[in-house]
Amino acid sequence: PASTFLRRLSPHFRFVSDGQKAALNALMTMPRGATLVASLPTGWGKSALFQVGARRWREADPSACVVVVVPTVALAQDHARSLSTMPGLEGSRSLVGGMTPAERQKTLSAFSMGEIPILLMSPEMALGTALGTLSEAATRGANGFEGGHLAAVVIDEAHIIASWGRHFRPDFQRLPGLVRELRQRQPDLRTLLLSATIDESLRRRFRDEFSGTEATDEVVVAEPRNEF
Repeated sequence: PASTFLRRLSPHFRFVSDGQKAALNALMTMPRGATLVASLPTGWGKSALFQVGARRWREADPSACVVVVVPTVALAQDHARSLSTMPGLEGSRSLVGGMTPAERQKTLSAFSMGEIPILLMSPEMALGTALGTLSEAATRGANGFEGGHLAAVVIDEAHIIASWGRHFRPDFQRLPGLVRELRQRQPDLRTLLLSATIDESLRRRFRDEFSGTEATDEVVVAEPRNEF
């Protein structure tokens, strides 16, 4: 059954799994400047982590915004559709290459104003068109300026950082550098790494590359798979 915070911060009445419950409990106690690695099997409710996190952080500060980096346009748009039905997250948007320059600029301006609680994009977009806006949002959070400020960076399907790169979409391997750059502007920035396939060697790499001002926490769930 759902805990008090799950009922208050999401439309869900039950946890999907024990692993999701453990990960959400870790998220609720996650200090500023920390990194959380959550490896949960497919279908165990990883998306609820950044949904509940965004609601929680915007409760404390209505200008807090979250960026979610995803590998595909389809996944960004699918998340945005789901978020549009959730109280408090209806203003979430995806920033994708198929948009016109005017549409992209309008979306980035709304994010800068704090009107978009969750903005979904590819690593290429985060390191390209949106980089200046993300840097400004991180700076605002550190210095108390008006407008939206960056509370967390979420990397969905985070194992791709290791399995893709160099010759195929190398911007995935540049994501640790992006997080370090943003944390120089905003030491309180939280980082959330999500995947169904994060082994011990990759967790060690994440501890090295995404460490912040607080310790890195991990919630790892393994599930027997019987299908061929």
